[in-house]
Amino acid sequence: MSCFEIGSASAFGAWFTLPFSIKIKRPICSQLSSYQARKEYKSMKKKAKTAVYAVVLGSGLHADGSPTPVTAIRAREAFALTQEVKLKKLIFSGYRAPDNTAAKDKSEAGAMAEIVKSEAKTLGKEAALPPLCLEEISLDTLGNAIFTVEHFLAGEKPGKLIIVTSPFHMERAIYLFTQVLSPEWIVEGRPSVEWEKETRQPGAAAALERAREFFKELKQGDIKAASAKLRARKPYTK
Repeated sequence: MSCFEIGSASAFGAWFTLPFSIKIKRPICSQLSSYQARKEYKSMKKKAKTAVYAVVLGSGLHADGSPTPVTAIRAREAFALTQEVKLKKLIFSGYRAPDNTAAKDKSEAGAMAEIVKSEAKTLGKEAALPPLCLEEISLDTLGNAIFTVEHFLAGEKPGKLIIVTSPFHMERAIYLFTQVLSPEWIVEGRPSVEWEKETRQPGAAAALERAREFFKELKQGDIKAASAKLRARKPYTK
């Protein structure tokens, strides 16, 4: 597990504040009491200080270690996100599926990170990238969620997590990450375009039910219990 920075990317790793001061005058308006004004002000400050993280989920490698079309599509969507939102971390999640035959030193996470760096270099925006983190253990979506949170988010103050994945995959991904993060986290989706040859949509509902079954007896945010349960079953036990 690793994170690395490009250029001055660490600047985006810090909490951000409003670039101006706000002074509340009483009455703020005829409809607001001084108590309401203070409440609004505190709410604005809280929103301004909420750190935003993103995770992009892999979807396979070719035998030569290059990304499949879906993996590449998701990576490019993650790069687009970096141009619109200041991220504290961008996490690339995925080793590969258990039956994938790519070289052992290749991972979905690494392939996606290379795409993002290449896109940034082409546009001369390498210095604007946030710290890039590689989660290279997971073999499936359940592993994506558990290992991403366990290694990169569990020690962070609750903020906002944006999940980048395909439309057919989004509902399950949001559910899984919501289960392993504490309730204070905000979890949102950033769908990529759907690959024109995607055929996995019909299985999405059944996959979501399996995910719900896994968490049926687990408390939301109990990452230790979720990780222990995952590591005790195939394919992680091999």
